[in-house]
Amino acid sequence: IVVLGGYGGWKALNTVQVFDFVTRRWSVIQYMRKRRWGAFAMGTEHGVVVAGGCDQGSVLRSAELYSVRRKTWYTLPSMKTPRCNFAGALIGRKLIVAGGGDGFYFNSALRSVEIFDGDKGEWRNLPHMKYRRYGCTAVTRDRLFIVLGGFDSPTVARTNRMSDFVTFKFQMY
Repeated sequence: IVVLGGYGGWKALNTVQVFDFVTRRWSVIQYMRKRRWGAFAMGTEHGVVVAGGCDQGSVLRSAELYSVRRKTWYTLPSMKTPRCNFAGALIGRKLIVAGGGDGFYFNSALRSVEIFDGDKGEWRNLPHMKYRRYGCTAVTRDRLFIVLGGFDSPTVARTNRMSDFVTFKFQMY
C-alpha cells in the first residue's frame, strides 16, 4: 500500500508512505517533487505515477513517476489540462485521465479526456465526454475505459445511476 500527498493542517503534502506487509510497518520514502491533494495515482510496471491534484492555491497539470528500482522521482510531461478529483486508469502502457475539475468545486467540472503515451512521452486530447464529471471514477475491462459517477452541480442524482457511464474503446496506437 502506498499513500501519497493529501492535505494536512493548512497545506498540501508531498509525503509518501509505504506499508510493508512482511514487517507490518509503515515507512516514509522519498517525497514527491510537488505537494498535492486530489491527485490521481496508480501503480505501473515501473513504479507509481501521480498526476494532477491541487497544491496551496492552484490546480496542477504536472505528473511524476516514482521508480521503485531507482528509488527516485522523475518528472513526466504535464497534462494538457490542469485537473483535480478526476478519474484515471491504465490500458496497456497508456494512462487515460478524464473529468475532474480545473477549480476547487463542482462548478469547475470538466468533460475533457486525455491519454498519455509513455513510449512517446506525450499527452493527447481524446473526444470529450457528454457530461462534465467532478469526482468521477474509472475502471477498465479488456480494451475499454469506463467512467462512472461524478457530478457538475449540487445534486448528483443524474449521474448516480448504473446506466450512466461513458465508455471509450481503444486500439493500440
